Amino acid sequence: MVPALLYLYIVVIDPYDNLPLSPNITRFQVSGTNRSFKPSVARRPQYDSIVVGSSSSMLLHPARLSDAFNAHFANLAMPAASPYEQLRLLKLFHDKHPAPRNILIGLDDFWCETRTLPKQLGANVGQPTYDWLYDDDRWNDWPGLNSQVLKYTQRQLKAMLDPDQEPAARDGYYNFTAANYGSYDLNRARTKIYGQPQPVPRPQSFNTEATQSAGGQERLFPEVERLGESLAALPPETVKLVLLPPYHWYRQFQWGMESRQRLAACKHRIASLGECLDNYQVLDFMRLSPITVEDSHYWDGEHYNNEIAKSLEMMITDAVLRGRTRGDYYSYLWPS
Repeated sequence: MVPALLYLYIVVIDPYDNLPLSPNITRFQVSGTNRSFKPSVARRPQYDSIVVGSSSSMLLHPARLSDAFNAHFANLAMPAASPYEQLRLLKLFHDKHPAPRNILIGLDDFWCETRTLPKQLGANVGQPTYDWLYDDDRWNDWPGLNSQVLKYTQRQLKAMLDPDQEPAARDGYYNFTAANYGSYDLNRARTKIYGQPQPVPRPQSFNTEATQSAGGQERLFPEVERLGESLAALPPETVKLVLLPPYHWYRQFQWGMESRQRLAACKHRIASLGECLDNYQVLDFMRLSPITVEDSHYWDGEHYNNEIAKSLEMMITDAVLRGRTRGDYYSYLWPS
């Protein structure tokens, strides 16, 4: 009797917002449910545009982008999301929205590996892949009766009763900074960036600009090729915007010469996808700029703060909608 009541509780609350018979109640992405809740957001008919990426794209605010583009954005970015996971969400969104207006995808450095990456990266290796939440059969989405599902069900119930206690919104936006870092402390940020509280002197220059054959050899980037195939499946009218996020300069410098050459060649390949795509644009913020040389803009070497997120949104809007460029802040890789 008790297991039956517990399962009824799970079905009514529906922590992943995906069951066909659960009550029509507003649900939220609660802590720990990035990968299990995002399919529900991707299916919602009110959205016509999305942000896809890893944690370096999670602070791009869909409400502000919606206002700027006169569209309806959702943010489907997730921590340490692999290329497989990102393209799976893109496909699901396209399947449910045959004519999407805007696709903004943030490409981290791991897209530029010269090998095919596994389906899961980092701390997510070995975790559930939730493949059943991405297919067309809603009747196979019933969750198990276990402690993890019960934990997320309890968090969902708390969010329903008090939405303000959860930082995630209905549109997929999740401000992870408070939960991961607490209040901002510059010395702590520098320790995460440099491995010590004291800044490291910056070299006069180092280059990660896009080049065709950096290092004297042609390179293949399997995940970039898969990206090209996924974007080619979208309608010609869809705006396809690739963003290389602004890592802190020291994070870029740490890669070493060979890795920076590989990144430069990869950027060139990402840009050249535009030869076969309509409405394709590439903005490269992963370079030396007024953003990336300032320690106080960052929580660590990869994650900028909310003010920088707002600045990125404004520059993206100016570039895409008004044709304005800020060459000191980013490179316009395509159109070149």
